[in-house]
Amino acid sequence: MTHKELELLDFVKDLVLIFDSRRCLTWMNKSATDVFGKHVTGDDFVKIIRDPRAITALNRVIEKEGNNLSGHLTIGAPVEQQFEFRVNELSPELREFGQVIILLRDVTAITEANEFRSEFIANLSHELRSPLASLSGFIETLLGPAKDDDGVRVKFLKLMENEARRMSNLIDDLLSLSKLESEEHIPPSNSVDLNALATSVITVARQRAAVHGMEIHLKAGSDIPEIIGDIDELRRVIRNLVDNAIAYGRENSIIRVSINSVASVYPSNRPGVSLSVYNEGEGIKGEDIPRLTERFFRTDKARSRETGGTGLGLAIVKHAINRHRGDFVIQSTLGKDATFTFSIPCSSNQK
Repeated sequence: MTHKELELLDFVKDLVLIFDSRRCLTWMNKSATDVFGKHVTGDDFVKIIRDPRAITALNRVIEKEGNNLSGHLTIGAPVEQQFEFRVNELSPELREFGQVIILLRDVTAITEANEFRSEFIANLSHELRSPLASLSGFIETLLGPAKDDDGVRVKFLKLMENEARRMSNLIDDLLSLSKLESEEHIPPSNSVDLNALATSVITVARQRAAVHGMEIHLKAGSDIPEIIGDIDELRRVIRNLVDNAIAYGRENSIIRVSINSVASVYPSNRPGVSLSVYNEGEGIKGEDIPRLTERFFRTDKARSRETGGTGLGLAIVKHAINRHRGDFVIQSTLGKDATFTFSIPCSSNQK
């Protein structure tokens, strides 16, 4: 193998590093350079990769106590990444390049997916266990002490209806989220009048807001262009944001929805339209804002369950806006207010 042939490894996604018998780095491919930087050439292995298992494997191969050794390691900088590693001795005809070759395969996405799946199943089990336990308790009471008490039976049947509706909402949201994730790589192609859509959603929402003494005011800029979108998904997005404002807003306050043209929508940098939902209330802690779009994350679990929330509403919003190639931003002043804003590019024939 020549230097030219060795350079073909620059086109390999896996990280390839070669070390000499003193554990000094003699060569690495482009993928490895992107992670470690060019300056590490000549450095001892332990300065580059500090994982004890990888160090042990390298030493064993150098000392001819083993070959084709593998394991798992974590590299923490500049961002944490998970790798599977394999250490082999170079064949004699390649010794001019070094003695040991190490291949690192990035398995961060796989590891995170496995962790997410475990966490998701645990969260889902918890979310279903609560209403199922309530239903079991109600049924047991209705079959036992309260079987002849009409007043208790009516009360418990209403509570059972609420719990059943809560599970139904959870399943609906999970199905919606699953559909969005599977289609997120396919952008919508229809034109949507966001002003008209928001007006229809808010007309219905005003009845729910009135129960809490709230009003919903809609203000739209002049000459709002159409956007590229899926009308059903955007209806769900607006409803989720408005319902969120009703659930967490201060009673007898005003929810303000505003629609405006914007010069640039991240990340496409195309002109578009933004929609903001503002509510007065307790606000959100700064450290909680990045987590609001996580599945099942709630800042106030008790309040969310009281209002029938599934903990999936903002996750649905995030994935829907991602599919629309738009941007979603959350701003809040703790103890005062919160504003949720999404922006979506205009139709291609509009500016």
